[in-house]
Amino acid sequence: MIGNDVAESGLCQSLVDTVKDKNEKVRRKAVASLGELLFYAATQLDDDNTESGAIWEIPESAVNILVTCLAATEDETVRFYACKTLENITAQSISAGY
Repeated sequence: MIGNDVAESGLCQSLVDTVKDKNEKVRRKAVASLGELLFYAATQLDDDNTESGAIWEIPESAVNILVTCLAATEDETVRFYACKTLENITAQSISAGY
């Protein structure tokens, strides 16, 4: 179980910043890690504990960077990870009734 302190640690913003790195391998790993973190956050939003859900809100900057990654000039692997992340977090939100 990931504690709420991870949500408050700034990890999400650090990953968002790292996705902007010029190195292709770094971007791939950063967007994959961001995807995992955001999916976990999405699962916490439907948690019965409203305090926990509020802590795990998905930042707009994270969604914006994923949408930016979908640009045609971006690396194909980065685009795929970004697309799957958006698919996973929206599917989770829909199943949770958001």
